[in-house]
Amino acid sequence: MDALLSTFLKAHPSFRFRALGARANRDALDLVPYGHAVEFLDAAEHSAWVDRYHAANLARFTGPVALPGWVLVDLYLMPAAIGLLTCPARLCDIRPAGLGDDDEAIAAAYYAAPSIAPGTVIGVSLISLCEGIGAAGLVKAVTLRMLRAERQRGIAQWSNRSLRVHTRLGALRLEGPVPGAHGKAGESFVYSVDLRDPAVVAAAMARPSSGADPYPPPGARWLPVADRAALAALLDRAAAGEAIDILPPGLSRDGLRVLVR
Repeated sequence: MDALLSTFLKAHPSFRFRALGARANRDALDLVPYGHAVEFLDAAEHSAWVDRYHAANLARFTGPVALPGWVLVDLYLMPAAIGLLTCPARLCDIRPAGLGDDDEAIAAAYYAAPSIAPGTVIGVSLISLCEGIGAAGLVKAVTLRMLRAERQRGIAQWSNRSLRVHTRLGALRLEGPVPGAHGKAGESFVYSVDLRDPAVVAAAMARPSSGADPYPPPGARWLPVADRAALAALLDRAAAGEAIDILPPGLSRDGLRVLVR
């Protein structure tokens, strides 16, 4: 991971990793994840960065999934810290209003909430406003290391392109279906990923982001994301205790199939 991060920062020297959260959380964070320093931003002292993150999140998630300000403060900033990758605004595909070319903006960000289970975090929000450079995968990996996470649980959608980012940290172990109160329960699943071995994470991160879809390894197969009956059956089997994984890259390049073992 050190080599991957060094290569990225050398290719993009104006990008910086930062952490935005409550002052009381600073000492609990690893602010040198994978050997690379992360600047800590106290949310109470850096309201401009809170506003920039909120604007960036709202640029990606609108309508029923838009982030309320009180949720940002109470459930993001107070319990932990948001991992940020920042850059000059001119380099972002989406630039929040009011920022000049050289003003710093959010290129990508990730937030995972602490869990009652020791070492486990719950993935909440991954955004990228700078596509095509691997920013989303890197900010997720750095943030999870910063949070000292050994395991990440989360919810993802079968046909969402973010599945290709989530599998950059390794295989996703299916846990079962999503509670019905979730707005996209019928097209989603609960997963977990083991982060305890940095070498495994680094190998998954290093896989090529381009090229043809891989041939399924032994025991694996591509399943159509439109076959909801087959996918629901997989979740029932996973919930019953069977080991079922979504393997990297997760989703096919055309977004129509998911790689399952």
